[in-house]
Amino acid sequence: MKKIISLGKFIIEKKEFRNLIRDSYKIHIKAENSIKKRIELFSYSKEISFMSTEGNFLESYKKNFFTFLMISILKHSKIEEERLVKYGEIIICLRSIITCTDNIIDNENKGVVFLNNIKNTIVNNTLLLMTFQNILTNISKELTTEIDSMNFILDKIHFVAKSEGLRDKKLYDTYPNSDFLIKEIHSGIGGELLNLSLWLPSILEKDFNKKYMEALFEIGMALQALDDLCDMQEDYEAGKVNLGISILLEKDKNLDNFTNLENLYPEFFKIYLNDCIQRALKGFEILETLNYPINKDLSFLILKHLFKLRGLEKYWNFDKI
Repeated sequence: MKKIISLGKFIIEKKEFRNLIRDSYKIHIKAENSIKKRIELFSYSKEISFMSTEGNFLESYKKNFFTFLMISILKHSKIEEERLVKYGEIIICLRSIITCTDNIIDNENKGVVFLNNIKNTIVNNTLLLMTFQNILTNISKELTTEIDSMNFILDKIHFVAKSEGLRDKKLYDTYPNSDFLIKEIHSGIGGELLNLSLWLPSILEKDFNKKYMEALFEIGMALQALDDLCDMQEDYEAGKVNLGISILLEKDKNLDNFTNLENLYPEFFKIYLNDCIQRALKGFEILETLNYPINKDLSFLILKHLFKLRGLEKYWNFDKI
């Protein structure tokens, strides 16, 4: 197995990648500050607070890795900074809208932007969602008047929402097979969800290479599969279909207990995690072919970081190649 060195040290040593990510960090700060100025136009602006990590690069990197990755792709595509900041704002808005939607579904209050003084979770997140949708509409108009870009974004959000709507186990007479889950559900809530923030620049920026979308799709699919592995018991109890459960049921139709699974099915965990890693590496390999400053060693390190963020670090010791 490859020797894994610390994330911070690796970033420092990989100069081109480090510089690109640090530039993305600076763009993210500018985009966040621009969002805050837009929010000042609302009468309730003082009730909105940000969990900002400005001034702490590594902490921000941990919390905003995919935002940085998307911004870095746009930066690497030579998009001028003024438009780049607006795309950064779009990424923040979409991230907030998706988080608010999840909060409404799960009756939670997660995220990096919060509305204080409204205690009802659904009302709180609904108003925040409407706020960011309003900002998103205004930004899209600033970027182009030639197309209705908001309609374009909503079409993509609809596909993601449609896939999310298929997760209810009550919709099915028998548990859906793994091929169905990958094609009909994970493609939306995994691949296309990660792609969502780049769809608008993909049609507005002439120099943007659409193969970046292929790379993010593969990475998004791998990460959704990882999430399903982590959430098997939780999804089972919540009545949501889950890729890991589906694969296990294909092996053992009598399975009805989701505790101690890694000891009962060690080979399943090994193969499943290997498939996730190989799919993510495929996405990173596409980035490398586009001259994005990444290689296999860095890809492995990023994946280890993502395992840790998802609470799956203990599984990193499985053989991966």
